[in-house]
Amino acid sequence: MTERTILLIGTMDTKEEELLFCRDLMRKKGFRVILMDTGILRDPKISPDIERYEVARAAGVKDLHALVATGNKGLCIETMIKGAKAKTEELFHKKAFDGILGIGGGQGTDICATAMRSVGRGVPKVLVSTVASGKATFGTYVGTTDITMMHSIVDIQGLNFLMRRVLANAVGAICGMVDGLDEEWLGGRENSYLKYMQGLLALRGRREVPPDPAGAVELLRSSLRNTAPLAEQDIATRFLVLAEALVSAGRADEAAGVLTEGRAAVEEKLAHTLSPVVRDSIRSIPAIRSLLSR
Repeated sequence: MTERTILLIGTMDTKEEELLFCRDLMRKKGFRVILMDTGILRDPKISPDIERYEVARAAGVKDLHALVATGNKGLCIETMIKGAKAKTEELFHKKAFDGILGIGGGQGTDICATAMRSVGRGVPKVLVSTVASGKATFGTYVGTTDITMMHSIVDIQGLNFLMRRVLANAVGAICGMVDGLDEEWLGGRENSYLKYMQGLLALRGRREVPPDPAGAVELLRSSLRNTAPLAEQDIATRFLVLAEALVSAGRADEAAGVLTEGRAAVEEKLAHTLSPVVRDSIRSIPAIRSLLSR
């Protein structure tokens, strides 16, 4: 099995000790870790893989120190929310990680949850949060995604015996989820589907058409209808890539048919989705928007 990678997100200006504890545990379990610092106030003692300045630049802020000097806490947090989301999306599209672990208090939870909601359903996501107590409304953080929230029980302000146990459980959870992807998420009928379709994304570079495009379209429609095993983003992307491959092969009519089938599949999905919130969430997915506009 190839080495699995977990994206670890948190504010290192206030939670460096806890984040490094999680990072070291995941490394001991054989996982590679990408540590993203979304802190605002100061640099950490240990350099992360993605520094807070890089996160701020991803949100369009070139001078983080100048932003902090304004004293506008809300604007600083909003910057980190946007930047963390942008960096997570970038890494996700590069297939740089297999799961996400986040740690946060009130503002940190907002930062981590926004980043997690930007990736496809089915990608393991665990968020240790002070607001996941049941007394607070945290549906706004989870939305219509599959984020697993774990209550920190105590404030995340240093390591004690209870904080260590909670974080160790969270590490065990995300590592177990990621480690089980092959056996569970890619199991059964869906496994044969993925083996058949997973090469489609490579077609963009090779300009090749897969065997039986019609069969591929039917599998995509069925998967989108049942929302399994892939997220809508990935399925819509495969419709687009298949159409691109057909155009490159001089089969424009077939490509147009694939796009028509893709749009019909999305509309069918929306028609059977009762919740307006979920419908809006599906429509906001970049690949879905692109497919509907073709």
